[in-house]
Amino acid sequence: MQLDYLINFVAQVRDFKEGVLSIDVCMGTLAKACARHGVALVSPELKLKSGVSVDERMPGVRAIPDEESLWERWVETNYFAFLSETNLVFQTSRFIEEYDVIVGGEYVLRPTARAYGQLYAEWANSVSWLKKSDWTYIDFYGGGLTDDYWDWAEAALQVVKALSK
Repeated sequence: MQLDYLINFVAQVRDFKEGVLSIDVCMGTLAKACARHGVALVSPELKLKSGVSVDERMPGVRAIPDEESLWERWVETNYFAFLSETNLVFQTSRFIEEYDVIVGGEYVLRPTARAYGQLYAEWANSVSWLKKSDWTYIDFYGGGLTDDYWDWAEAALQVVKALSK
């Protein structure tokens, strides 16, 4: 199984990884997708450089409350649409500490690696990601998602970190 290179962002990250496209193009595509869906990606490296946490740097940002309507709006609608547009899916046990996801400019997603795996599985099954509809949390928690995943994910993380500076 391979990543879907018909997805613009996926193809751009591959091309960046192969040295035929600048990171700036990838950043521009990701920034537009973030803006379209009310999503922000914040790298912990930025938090360390500035010496303050995401909560201190972004007053008013808080964990998403346990309210079904907020979860449906910001996660199942906006964040899932962002995932569908970008396919920016990270293996959770490796990448969970690498970036924070903020939705609606107000709520930060802070699930455990396992819960993030379940979130990704719900999205992946809802769209039959990579023509598969039996994803489970373990697919996103434990291993490489596709044969070409690891190198692509490391390059995608470079884009996320560059965008959040």
